[in-house]
Parts: sequence; structure tokens; C-alpha cells
Amino acid sequence: MIEITYQMVLSTLQTIALIVGIYYYVMVLRNQQRSRKTQMFMPIYSRVLDSEYRRHFSDIRVWEWEDFDDWEKKYYENRDEWAKLVNVVMVLEWVSVLLKRKDIDFDIVYDTLRIEVTRLWDGIGPIIKEGRVRWDFPEFGAGVETLYNELKKHDK
Repeated sequence: MIEITYQMVLSTLQTIALIVGIYYYVMVLRNQQRSRKTQMFMPIYSRVLDSEYRRHFSDIRVWEWEDFDDWEKKYYENRDEWAKLVNVVMVLEWVSVLLKRKDIDFDIVYDTLRIEVTRLWDGIGPIIKEGRVRWDFPEFGAGVETLYNELKKHDK
């Protein structure tokens, strides 16, 4: 009788140890996944903090135009100005792609880039939309628009 109780206790302890081990392993995997998502985001965020990117973003924010034709003459036909827009848009497009693939955490993007994306899209979004139609380039800035819409859905 004592032997059966001893075996039951030993078996119960082994089961508990196995459950604790599995739980610990799952927690480690989750933490690694979160850490990887943060690591994937850091180079992008470093790019956003880069002085060239900041200068391009600031320049775009002060662009003035009457309509699309006026904007096109002032900024699209000026290769340096156009390059600024492409630079900013491509960084944010990459964020959109990584979010879509769930390679980066949405909350990190929301907390760090929400204002950036909102300011950009509120200012230049109508031009990008019109450019898609006129240039027959429906993909241009689509990721930024998607990112903007997703961030707006989650405004707190």
C-alpha cells in the first residue's frame, strides 16, 4: 500500500514537472517571438529617426500647391523633391508590409509612428490618390494608405 502511494506521488510530481516544463517552454517561445518582432522593427525606426529622412519628411510637410497639376509641376517634375517623397513613402510601405505579414507588432508601430503616418497621409494623401489615377500606378502609396487606415481604426 505504501508502495502504491509512493508511485502515485512520484507519478503526480513527474506530471506536474512536465506541465511546468511545457508552460515554461511556451513562455520562452512567446518572448522570443515578441523580441524578434521588436528586432525587425528597430532598423526601420532607426531609419525614421535618421536625419535625412527627418529632413525629407519635414520638407514634404511644408509643400504648398493649389491642385494636382500645380503639385506635379513643383514637386513631381523636380527630381530632388520627388525623391524625398519616394524615400518617405518607401519606408512606410515597408512598415505596412511587415505588419501585414505580422512580422512586427502593431502596438509598437501605433505607439511610435501613428503621428508620423497621420501627418503624412493627411497632407499628401489626396495627391498620392490622384497620382495613382493619372499615372496608372494603383500601387503607389497603397501600403501607406492601408497603414494610415489601420492606425486610425485603433485611435484611442
